[in-house]
Amino acid sequence: EREIVFLTFLMTALADLKKDKVFILDIGGGNGYFAHVARKMLPHIQLDWLILESEGCANAYKQFESVSNIRWTHELGNETTPDITIFSCSLQYLEKPFEVLDHAIAISRWLLLMRLPLTDEQINQVTVQKVHYEPHHFSWPCWFFSKEQFLSRINMSATRRINYKCLDESVLYKSQTIRFENYLISRDNYFA
Repeated sequence: EREIVFLTFLMTALADLKKDKVFILDIGGGNGYFAHVARKMLPHIQLDWLILESEGCANAYKQFESVSNIRWTHELGNETTPDITIFSCSLQYLEKPFEVLDHAIAISRWLLLMRLPLTDEQINQVTVQKVHYEPHHFSWPCWFFSKEQFLSRINMSATRRINYKCLDESVLYKSQTIRFENYLISRDNYFA
């Protein structure tokens, strides 16, 4: 399901861009999974792929740049202006997700917002996400976004083109199962 949603969103954005070379910024893109999926399915399009990751992760993957044709960095320069920015299960783990989202909307024509935990709460919540895989237990800070507030923020400067609620990915929040949501958005003053 994740790959189908990703490719649908990506192909919609690519059809609008009508470019032979597309610059993609993948925030929290880890090992470059989506870059490999995109290149396998769309070999005729030149994709310049940059992954923004934590310093440790970016440094670890740099050794694979020449064989993967993916670049990794832990910080962006002011000149970074991607055609498409991807957040896949990453926005909710950022310290300042709204600042990063606003900046991404300002510099990108298209955004793929994937695997977002949106709640019916009236306000955004910062909590601790806990994962238990016996015998290990992990936890880290995580945002659970108020759907109303999150979509209002997007609507101020962008247009939601496609939205899709995940069928097979969810998280438990306050004893409720929250299905992750996906949004393809375009910057209002950029859409042709």
